[in-house]
Amino acid sequence: MLAVGLSLIAASGFGLTSALTRVGLEKVHPKTGVLISLATSAGLTIALAFSLHADEILDLKPLAFIWFIFAGIVNFPLGRLLNFVSTRIIGAAKSSSIIGASPLVSTCLAVTIGTESVNFPILVGIFAVIGGLTIILSEYQ
Repeated sequence: MLAVGLSLIAASGFGLTSALTRVGLEKVHPKTGVLISLATSAGLTIALAFSLHADEILDLKPLAFIWFIFAGIVNFPLGRLLNFVSTRIIGAAKSSSIIGASPLVSTCLAVTIGTESVNFPILVGIFAVIGGLTIILSEYQ
């Protein structure tokens, strides 16, 4: 139950971020917004991580660092830039809804390169996401 609560808090944070990003991008280019956002995030995250878990971080195996570095490159600079550009062009509501389809990618990768399996509730969720995307993207002009 704790994990569900934490997930809901995270979802609220991402929702707030989309709205704040939309407002911020009215006066700033997306590349500048990404730089400001990344600098702020990196500073806070590094300080928190090392203050709470320095020993664990320093004990990580090199391969773990490589995976985290790759995830950081894909998620933060590249993902955030594309997110900010799409938010500026189509707005926070539509952009965050489309980006919210990330569970489809996560599920496919978790099954193909991970050791996870898909059950009925996950399949229902996948079809719900696809249905929602279809509705959002089929908006009449």
